[in-house]
Amino acid sequence: MHHIKASIILVEDDLDLREAMVESLAIYGIAATPVASGREFYQVFDERRHAAAIIDLGLPDLDGNELIGYLRQNTQVKIIVVSARTAMADRVRGYASGADLYLTKPVQMEELAAAVLSIASRRQKASETECWHLDRISMKLHGPDGRHVLLWPREFRLMALLVATGGSEVRRKAVLTAVYDSADDAKSRALDVLISRLRSRCLDAVRIPLPLVTIPGVGFRFPVPLTAN
Repeated sequence: MHHIKASIILVEDDLDLREAMVESLAIYGIAATPVASGREFYQVFDERRHAAAIIDLGLPDLDGNELIGYLRQNTQVKIIVVSARTAMADRVRGYASGADLYLTKPVQMEELAAAVLSIASRRQKASETECWHLDRISMKLHGPDGRHVLLWPREFRLMALLVATGGSEVRRKAVLTAVYDSADDAKSRALDVLISRLRSRCLDAVRIPLPLVTIPGVGFRFPVPLTAN
């Protein structure tokens, strides 16, 4: 039994290759959650547990670049592409979508494992210092280094709900009810605008992306420590 040094999610539709990669990574102390499609990925992905995502681009239900784009826009997870697409145009597109590393098949498992362990180590050090704080009196949201953004009332309601859930997944309907006292379609569109605006204002004021994860068809999660007074 190997000591687990890192946990990742592996998206690969070839069953034999997927199983071989899981077994090989385990030798290096890496626990891989294997999935065969984009749909499965969205069902089981958990940013709190998965330090990195290894993604094959040729998936049966979508192009792997879509997953890369989703992860880059909504999470801090590192992304490693392992693909049979060797053309420079494909590599460039992968990096443009947000990949941190692009490896081509057949991949050397020693190199892949080394990359995952390096990523996991850096993530652990970052997570030890990354903490956000909500000041209920001043309605300010403070980032890890003390910079803050002054929240508007509905933004404050959103962040207060996220504090109360302690990093757990929050259903979209619950967010709508907390922010707007309503869950109709018009308010749902307004929520998307509110969150987009908050992300932009936060980036300007706090200088780092707001770690608010959108889970398609489900809701939201704030996967890093969030405290309040």
